[in-house]
Amino acid sequence: MSGTQWEYMMVNLTDCNGKECEVLNSYGANGWELVAVTSENAQYCSGAYLKRPLIKQPAPAQDAPPR
Repeated sequence: MSGTQWEYMMVNLTDCNGKECEVLNSYGANGWELVAVTSENAQYCSGAYLKRPLIKQPAPAQDAPPR
């Protein structure tokens, strides 16, 4: 079974000064999808969990054996 592999990131939103949507939109523009948020109180979100498909790097080319 070969499913999508993901990479994850946690973003601290406590220092966004009311620009949380702008911060999250910038991550979205780079392929990140919001998965969950955390909050320290009911008034604001303090953290965001993001994911995006893992981009596998191609294996480095191997030198041909000497002849």
